Amino acid sequence: SFFSWEFLAFERWTGTNSQICVLKIGPNGPADTIRHITNTLTQKRNPSISYISIGGPVIRIPCALTIWEEFTAGKWNLFASSYDTITGWSAPYPFDTTAGNKSGVKVYGNAIPNFMITYQKNNDIIFRQFNSQTRQVTYDTNLTATDTGVCSNPYLSAGTYTYLVYERVKSDGKKAIYFRYKTGTTTWNTPDTAAYLGNNIINEIAASNFLYPEVVFQSDRTGKFKLYSTQIY
Repeated sequence: SFFSWEFLAFERWTGTNSQICVLKIGPNGPADTIRHITNTLTQKRNPSISYISIGGPVIRIPCALTIWEEFTAGKWNLFASSYDTITGWSAPYPFDTTAGNKSGVKVYGNAIPNFMITYQKNNDIIFRQFNSQTRQVTYDTNLTATDTGVCSNPYLSAGTYTYLVYERVKSDGKKAIYFRYKTGTTTWNTPDTAAYLGNNIINEIAASNFLYPEVVFQSDRTGKFKLYSTQIY
C-alpha cells in the first residue's frame, strides 16, 4: 500500500524473435508505457527483475536490475540492464557469457546498489553478488562445484542470513530439494535437504520478518503432485 507502482519484466515476441520489456505497473494496471530493453534479433527468455526501495514518507525505487537468458555464440548466456532514477534503464550488457549454458536466473535486491543473483550453469548452481552501478561482480562462487549430481532451479531469500534452495537429481531419477545459507560474507553451511521423498519441484522461497524462510514446492510423494511448505534453518 506504500507503492504507487513497481516493475514488471516480460518477454514480447514477434514471430521467432523476442525482446525483453519492462513496465511500471500499479494496483489498477500499467503506470506508464512499455519500455523495450532489447532490440536485437537474438532469442531471449525468462527475465528476472528486482528492485531496492527506500523509505519516506513516500517509499520510492532508486535502483533496479533485470537479467535474462539470451542465445548468443551458440549457447544460452546472461545479459543485464540496470535502472536508476536519473538515467532510467541502461543499454543491455553481458552478465555471464563464459562457457556453458545458463538458465533459471533469479535476482534479489540487497542494499543500494548491490544485488544477489543465482542461476544454473550446466549442472551447477552459481551465486553472485553484483554492484548494478559499477556493473562489477563483487563475489562469485559455484555452490555445487564438488557435487557430481545434476543441480538446477535455484531460488534466493535473504533476511538475517542469505538462503538458497535448489533441486538435485537423486539416484532414482527424481529430484530432492537442497538448501544452503550464508552466515557471513563468504561462509556457507554444508548442503542439507529440505525435501527428499518423491519427486520435488520448487515453486518459491520467502522469509517473513527476517526469520527462517519457508520453501513452497510440489511433490508427488503420495502418488500425485500436491503443494507443500517447509521451513528451513
